[in-house]
Amino acid sequence: MDKKIKEKLAAIEVVFMDVDGVLTDGSVIYVDNESPRIWNVKDRMAVKMLSRVTPPVRTAWISGRYTVELAKRGEELSVDRVFSGVVEKLPVLKKVLEDFKIPSSKAMYIGDDLVDLVCMKNVSLGCCPCDARREVVNQADIVASLPGGRGAVREIIEDIFKAKGIWKDIVKAYESRGYL
Repeated sequence: MDKKIKEKLAAIEVVFMDVDGVLTDGSVIYVDNESPRIWNVKDRMAVKMLSRVTPPVRTAWISGRYTVELAKRGEELSVDRVFSGVVEKLPVLKKVLEDFKIPSSKAMYIGDDLVDLVCMKNVSLGCCPCDARREVVNQADIVASLPGGRGAVREIIEDIFKAKGIWKDIVKAYESRGYL
C-alpha cells in the first residue's frame, strides 16, 4: 500500500458509507411495499468494530433510497448517524462533519455509483468496491478487491485498523475472549 494512503488511513476518524451497492450487493427485493436488503455478516461485523476500538471511529450511512429497515440495522451496528432517502448527499456529509467536529481530512467515504462521486471528492479518502461504476473506480483512492455486499467494506475497514496499528490487538481480543 502507498505510504501516503496508509498515512491517510491512520488519520481516519469518521467513515461515511453509501448502503446499496456498498453494504449490500445492490439488489432490491420488494415484499409488501418494503424492500429488505441482504447484508454480509463480515461487513456488518467490521462496521460494529469501528465503534468498539479506542478511540472509536465514527460512522454515518447516507443512502439515496428511503427504507425504515436502515435505521434498525444502523442501531444494531452502533452507526452514529443514518440517513435514507437523501437526494443531495454532500450537504448531509458536511453537516455530519460539522456536528462531529471532524475535518474532511480525517474522513473517508465508501461509495459505488455516480451519486457518490461528489462526496468522495470532499473527503481525504474516497473508496469503493471493485464492482463500482467505472467512473467511481477511476476516482477512488482505494478500490477493494471484493464487490459491494460481499466483503468490500470489511476489507477497507481492516485497512484502517492495520494503518492505525491496532489490527493485531483486535485479532488478539477475539482469540482470547471472542469479542472486542
